[in-house]
Amino acid sequence: MSISQAPSAEQSGPTGGGSFSWRGLAIWLPGVLILGTLVARTAVDAQFYFAPLVIFPLLVGVGLGGFLIGLMRLGQIGHRPTIFLGTILAVSIAVIGQHYLCYFSARETDLKQPPLTDKARQVFPELIAQRLQTPPGSFMEYMRRQANRGRPLLLDYIARGWVAWLSWIIDGMLVLAGTSAVLIPTVLLPYCSRCQTWYRAIRSAHIPASAIKQIGRIAGVEPVEHIKSGRCRLICCYSGCRPTGCELSWEDTTGDTFFARVWLDAAQRNMVMQVLDQIMIHDENEEVDKISQE
Repeated sequence: MSISQAPSAEQSGPTGGGSFSWRGLAIWLPGVLILGTLVARTAVDAQFYFAPLVIFPLLVGVGLGGFLIGLMRLGQIGHRPTIFLGTILAVSIAVIGQHYLCYFSARETDLKQPPLTDKARQVFPELIAQRLQTPPGSFMEYMRRQANRGRPLLLDYIARGWVAWLSWIIDGMLVLAGTSAVLIPTVLLPYCSRCQTWYRAIRSAHIPASAIKQIGRIAGVEPVEHIKSGRCRLICCYSGCRPTGCELSWEDTTGDTFFARVWLDAAQRNMVMQVLDQIMIHDENEEVDKISQE
């Protein structure tokens, strides 16, 4: 795949993320705490049905990343350091929370044991200790017991001790990788620091080669001669206070794909919109003609 570098437009687009705001922090911090806990709870429930090695933590990370994107867009949070630190916090809660919820469940199960079990521990402490372990006194004690008990891995291998701890750390890194793979491309999208909103698509259409060349001339992009088809997408902040982005992608007859993003002023934007409107009217007329012929 080839990528064309478009000439610089007269207006530059938004650069960098948004500025820090206490409002954004007030939305982001409680949100990541809730989402991290929710994902941890869901992962604990799901692992009894589907939990393949490597794939499961990646899926947990992708799900968490999707939730974080929704929160980021809903709260219009654009301060990238705040987003990244909150992401680390959410991943930590999602990973450690799974172990803590299992520990909490083990404690709850022990509290629900019949009184006879407690009496048996007092009368036959050695025998009961061999058959029924006492409940862990703390979360770290629970984790040490789980590590000593071992964790099944590939080829019937049981990871115990520091190997079990290492496998849990790798799981956490995989969750972070899955979250980052979803979140980072979205964080790198344009953000308007003036109206504090993320850029969004306002028009998107699959257009013929002639329209690609026409819009390219308006935007100052020189597409290749032999074009099969392409797509045009216009992006803008919610209030329209910053330049509109025009994203052009097209494919030539050899199969190579090209992409260019140019920032348009108001006049260029109106001209591009007119081209897209003409294409839409043309397509509607062709559809009416097909229906009438039938």
